[in-house]
Amino acid sequence: MAAALCRRGPPCRTGWLPTLQIVRHAKSITRHWKAMHFDRQRLMALTEYIAPKPAIPERCITPRITVIEEDGYAKLLRRQAAEVFQDSKMIAVCQYNFTPSEEMVLLMHRLRKHNIHVKFFPNEIMKPYLSVSKYKNLLPLFVSRNIIIVSPEIKAKEMLRVLKRMPQLNLLGACIDNTILSKQGIIKYSKLPSMEVTQGSRLVMGN
Repeated sequence: MAAALCRRGPPCRTGWLPTLQIVRHAKSITRHWKAMHFDRQRLMALTEYIAPKPAIPERCITPRITVIEEDGYAKLLRRQAAEVFQDSKMIAVCQYNFTPSEEMVLLMHRLRKHNIHVKFFPNEIMKPYLSVSKYKNLLPLFVSRNIIIVSPEIKAKEMLRVLKRMPQLNLLGACIDNTILSKQGIIKYSKLPSMEVTQGSRLVMGN
């Protein structure tokens, strides 16, 4: 019968087989969560990395800056502080203790004779300004009530001579000719010869 079917239809090809398609069925592998052994948990807890703490707390290194509301008066004071710092070659910071008003007026008068002026700016104004200026190294000096002694000229010797009569004012540091100096540095700087004397001595030595 198979031969008859082959004779009626198209000629049969020798060796022909139906197409086979191999299908693989992947077996799903489900991993169930298993609790860690108690001894391993203790070992992991004992060997957990703990970052070392800094020797000095960060709050002691970074000065605390209190930002006040930017009203018109605060903006005016900040602009005045910026102008004072830009126009001064000598900027000294003193701790201000209680001083009778008469003595304070006398101090300001003596300093004004040498073209040295006293400025009062609250720390809430000075700290935000100094933190973004080139004078930010002066920030640690503003920890209590302070006054600022400024001059468009370098008059360290005259300033020390006047402050010597006012023990209520403690000189903390200064910025003289874009150089930050401590109190001892200011005293040493005041003992240096002036520029005119130095240039004159050079001319004498050259001759």
